Amino acid sequence: MKGSGIFTLNNARHPFEKGGMIFIPKNAWNRPVAALAVSYVLSILPLPIALYLMRLGA
Repeated sequence: MKGSGIFTLNNARHPFEKGGMIFIPKNAWNRPVAALAVSYVLSILPLPIALYLMRLGA
């Protein structure tokens, strides 16, 4: 993650900064607030992980 700001997760505010990571649980309400020049990588992992890996042949 690059940049900094405040992130709201289930009505609680959390600051974030460069190099940080945000985990969003399933069905959690979330949104960025006052973010400045933020770049990020979005990763979505299907559940259950064991089934996903089996399909990949791992």
